[in-house]
Amino acid sequence: MIKNLFRMFILCAVIIVPISMIVLATQGATLGMVAFLILALLVPSILRRHNRLEGLVTYPWRSGLYVYSWLWCLTFFFLGDSVIPFTVAADNTALVILTWVGLFVVALFAMMLVNVILTMFFSRPRFNRWLDDSLDMAVYSLPVPMLLLGDVLFLNVPDPALAAQISPQVFGFLQLWLYGFVIWTMAVIAIYLHPRFGEKQGLRLGRIMLTALAWLAINGHLMYGWKPDFAMELLYFLMPVFQGNLLVYITPGVLEFIVLALSVGLGLRLEDGIANWQAKRAANK
Repeated sequence: MIKNLFRMFILCAVIIVPISMIVLATQGATLGMVAFLILALLVPSILRRHNRLEGLVTYPWRSGLYVYSWLWCLTFFFLGDSVIPFTVAADNTALVILTWVGLFVVALFAMMLVNVILTMFFSRPRFNRWLDDSLDMAVYSLPVPMLLLGDVLFLNVPDPALAAQISPQVFGFLQLWLYGFVIWTMAVIAIYLHPRFGEKQGLRLGRIMLTALAWLAINGHLMYGWKPDFAMELLYFLMPVFQGNLLVYITPGVLEFIVLALSVGLGLRLEDGIANWQAKRAANK
């Protein structure tokens, strides 16, 4: 499996990286990145469908999950630059070229590796509906928003004057992020819980509605509701924003997983409770 993954990665890299570098050298960095991202999205899926490469594709792979892993890596490598600050002197052409090649190679390998890991994760044995559903929906809904949020909260702004200067842009982004996060999570809940395996549509719709409403209510209280002083102090300790602390990537994700798990549990309890009641009622007739 590992050998085939590396072989497919090398084959994709031989095609994608040179073309991307040619575009980057002739059209600029922005178009070079766009070319890389488009090729990285299309080339692996196209090659996997080629009959002559059948012997190289015997490793865990789902095309839909590859698109998601591509989105993960796009967010991490190209939309955020806070965690790994790296600068190269513009007058050192050789080092600039080497840096771009290294970035493209690492990003491409990360896309393929994350897809393999996700495929294996979603193919795991299932033991507990509540935990499995919570984990699945968390993997779909949390990584990309939490990476984007962390890139903003990770900023180290010790100067009050600078903080006041950038605060309108930061809060504007956070507001936009919140809207996007709500829409993203609602879509994940609706799509994941959509009845596909013979579930009763009415029951499943009720579960979807309760799960979504519970998630909105809990998050609404956490963001805008009253919280005791010790809870606020604990939150500031666990999530030191604008201090260059990596906890801003971890704490929001853990907190949102707990919120999602609680919401999933409430929805599942409703569905199972009504289903059991209907079964008992039918048995007594």
